[in-house]
Amino acid sequence: MTILSAGDDPADTIVPRLMAAGADLNLVEIIQAVEQKERQRTFNLQTDLHLLETKIKHHGDVQLILIDPISAYFGKGIDSHRDVDVRSVLAPISEMANRLNVCILTIAHFNKGGSPNNTKALHKFMGSIAFVAAPRIAFAVIEDAEDATRRLFLHAKNNLSEPPQGLAFKIDQLLLLSGIQTSRIAWEDSPVSITADEAIVARRGQKQAPSLEEAKQFLAGLVPPNGMNVKKIEEEAKEAGIALATLRRAKEELGYKSTKAGFEGWIWKR
Repeated sequence: MTILSAGDDPADTIVPRLMAAGADLNLVEIIQAVEQKERQRTFNLQTDLHLLETKIKHHGDVQLILIDPISAYFGKGIDSHRDVDVRSVLAPISEMANRLNVCILTIAHFNKGGSPNNTKALHKFMGSIAFVAAPRIAFAVIEDAEDATRRLFLHAKNNLSEPPQGLAFKIDQLLLLSGIQTSRIAWEDSPVSITADEAIVARRGQKQAPSLEEAKQFLAGLVPPNGMNVKKIEEEAKEAGIALATLRRAKEELGYKSTKAGFEGWIWKR
C-alpha cells in the first residue's frame, strides 16, 4: 500500500492510525515529497505519475494507492472545477491502474455550499462532477442524522455491480503503547439500508458544524504541506460556501503563515 496524504502528518497521525488498525507497516509506504535538484516538492500527478509507476514496479505486489485529497496533487494549470481538466489528470491514472492491476483510492470532500435543494450525493462532491463520474465506484461518508457520533459509509455510484448495502461505523479513541493518542474505525456488524441521497435529506434539518470549525477542516484538507496560492484557496472556499472572513480566522487558528513564493504570488503555508 502506498499513501499520498496532503492533510495529515505521518508521524503523529497516519502511522499511529495504521498501528491502531493492526496494519503491517512493512507493507506501507508514505510518499511525502519528490526530490528534485536537492530540493523537495509536492508530488504532481501531471508530471510525476511515471515516478509512481516506477516505484510500483520496484515493489512488485502493490495492491492499493491512496491519494488524500486528490485535488492537492493536481499541480499548476488545472482547474478542479472544469470537467475536461479533471479528466485529463484522472485518465492517465486510470490507465496505469488497469495496466498494473492496482487499486487507486482517492479522497474528495463534500461541497458544503450550493443549493440547499441539492440532495443528490453525486452533486455534493467539491469541484467537477468528473471526480465521481470518472471512477468506477464512489462512496460517501455522511454523519447519521440521529446520532452525531455515528457515520454512514454509503454507495454513491457503481458502474460494476448492483448498488451494495451501506455500512455504519464510529470512531474510537485509542492510546498506543508509545503514549500517542490516536483513533480507529469501529465498524458495526449489520449493514444499513439507507441510501446516500436519503441520508443527505435527513441531514438537511440538522445542526451543522460551526462555521469556524468547518473552515478549519476545509483548510486542513485543502492546503498541501508546501503551501497553496491564496487566490486559489479563496476560490475553493467560495465554492464550498465559506465566508472569506471565516476563512481568515481559520487560517489564524491553524497557525498558517502568509508567504511570498516568487511567481506563485502569496501562499498560505503551515
